[in-house]
Formats: sequence, structure tokens, C-alpha cells
Amino acid sequence: MSAIKRETNFSSEETYMLIECIGQNIKILENKRTDSVSNGTKKKAWKKIEEIFEKDPNCHNRSSQNLEAKWKSLKKVKYLISTIY
Repeated sequence: MSAIKRETNFSSEETYMLIECIGQNIKILENKRTDSVSNGTKKKAWKKIEEIFEKDPNCHNRSSQNLEAKWKSLKKVKYLISTIY
């Protein structure tokens, strides 16, 4: 049985940086289309964000899948907060 290696938590700076990068690519990443061209464009955008994180010395290396999972988590939190207030 192989243990899954746990990634380090996102710092507040990394979270803010992710939100800024998403803001620059929001039309691509939040596109509801699922055809192969749109999916390819989304993958390229996530890879571009991944490269930005790799270049920043204050950030841990994050995979595009890890960044996308964090973004989905942030959207869920935003939805929960908006339904409460």
C-alpha cells in the first residue's frame, strides 16, 4: 500500500497570487464549453499559471491539477459564504 504524499498548504500569498492569475484568464478557465478546443485552451492556461508559480521564489512548486483543485475549493467557499449572508 503506497502512501499519498501530502502537499504543503497554500499560504495566503499563494492564494492571492492564484486569484490574480485566475482573474487574468477567467474567460478561458470559466468557459462552460467542453469541446476539445476549449479543453485544450483551458489546459494551456493552467500550465501557464503553473509556470508562474514555478518561477516565483516565494511559492512552492504546484502542479496545474493542484492549482485547479485549489480554485474549485475557493469557489465552493465563496458560494457557501454568499448563501449564508
